[in-house]
Amino acid sequence: MILPTLSAFKIAAALICSAWITSLISAVFGMAGGLILMGILNSILTVSLAMIAHGVIQCVANGTRAILIRQSIVWGPLTTYCVGFLIGVLVSFAVSFQPDKSLVGISLGCVAFLPRLMDRLKLALNFAKPSHSLTCGILMSVSQLTAGAAGPVLDAFFAQTSMSKYQIVATKAASQTISHLAKVCYFWIAIGFKGESSSPLELTFLLTLLLACLASIVGTHHGKALLDRFSESAFRKWYRVILEVVGSLILISSIVELLVSKS
Repeated sequence: MILPTLSAFKIAAALICSAWITSLISAVFGMAGGLILMGILNSILTVSLAMIAHGVIQCVANGTRAILIRQSIVWGPLTTYCVGFLIGVLVSFAVSFQPDKSLVGISLGCVAFLPRLMDRLKLALNFAKPSHSLTCGILMSVSQLTAGAAGPVLDAFFAQTSMSKYQIVATKAASQTISHLAKVCYFWIAIGFKGESSSPLELTFLLTLLLACLASIVGTHHGKALLDRFSESAFRKWYRVILEVVGSLILISSIVELLVSKS
């Protein structure tokens, strides 16, 4: 069974509620929700199924968000990002390198502080620049296929851009839709090759996933309403704060996981 029998309904309810609240958070700031959801899914599903469920829910949530404010998508950098993402996917398949999950987490946590370091060095990561969006795409694909969630990488490239709050949220949503779709395909193939006993087509799993997707759409609409109330200055302030808080949590938990595994 994918969901423990005695707690199936409780877990399904928790998953659906989690999909709603994390989609709401992401709709407001364009970040953090996916990582929180990944943590919840990892605790109740196998790794591959967690990746698939996370990818499907995030595809729906980000896709809905991108459609709602599609007029704000900045297509030039997004196109370059897609080229970089494809390069990263090809490299990942060619090398077949699977780094330690805790080390990937430590790297992701450190990336969240890149904008602060760049400020001190009088430099800036700017997704609007072709070379930066290309690099971002490569790093995102490699991180996404190894860690499952690579939000801090993408967030760091938007923290110092001159885009408006709507352009940031819309362009990130479009890029995340692409990356999560790739992740779903990658891990669906992985399940097929490994022959896992818990099929992703199990009725309980599919029904829960469907309801979670619907909840993510509702959460995205609620979050969009909250985004409209944020001023540009408040948005940028809280964007940086949330980026570093999430990065710190990932960094601490990954270090603890690494130390426990070595002990």
